[in-house]
Amino acid sequence: MKQQNTEKEKYEGKQLISYTVNSSGGMTGGRSIKTVRLSDDGSYATLFIGNQNRYNLDMRSQLYTVDKSLLKKIADIVLEDKVYSAKISDTSPYVVYDMPVISYSFGYEDDTPLFLSNSYELANAFYESCNKIDSLINEYADKGTKYPTVYVPGENEFVDRKKENEISLHVREESPFSIILEVYFGCEEPKEITGDVVLSLIEDGKIAEEKTLAENLTMSDIPKFSMIGFGINGNCSGTSNEKTFSFQTEDYPKAGTYKIWFAGYETTFEMKIYE
Repeated sequence: MKQQNTEKEKYEGKQLISYTVNSSGGMTGGRSIKTVRLSDDGSYATLFIGNQNRYNLDMRSQLYTVDKSLLKKIADIVLEDKVYSAKISDTSPYVVYDMPVISYSFGYEDDTPLFLSNSYELANAFYESCNKIDSLINEYADKGTKYPTVYVPGENEFVDRKKENEISLHVREESPFSIILEVYFGCEEPKEITGDVVLSLIEDGKIAEEKTLAENLTMSDIPKFSMIGFGINGNCSGTSNEKTFSFQTEDYPKAGTYKIWFAGYETTFEMKIYE
């Protein structure tokens, strides 16, 4: 049997920058993510937990800032439990058509990789280590500071909007302290729009705060049929019809109702804290 990453020295003494668990597929479709990442200034860590259904909707994310020592404790488990040698072979011991694919990624300084997946045969002890890490994450989350995340409308509301011929805007969140603005182009013109992106906090039906996120931004249509590949919501993969806006913790939108205006179009969404 083949083993991988048995050299303890590759990870010993190195700082763990991130830990991410991704799950996708299965009968219910959709995906989930759990990620812990060191902040850019190295003073704290972010914890982001998100789940989406097969339409890339109904996201109920949880976002925290936690003490950075969480990453050190996860790194200690990697060494103590020999997680780096968990991969036993390149083949899965079983194949179940509705089983989600789960990947585990440990990101170290100097880009030292450690990647594991249940599409390989993994030692049973590895999953015990994952349970230890999950317990740690829950412990730190209870002590951390919680932030709101984007509320995504339900499937029916979203699908009805996509059937329209006119352009529509959509907001989602897939990473800590950022929001993604997507433009869905209808069957009619135009296929490209340009303008400023303005985010407004709405209180009592009026604009309470306003911030320009981008000036003179252009977004264009992506062909729905392409060899590039298809996204989970039916659009081809690509970035010309979406833009990610990242925030510092102090500038991140608080809980409330917001509107985004772009090139004469607008959409309303909410920032909520989910328990």
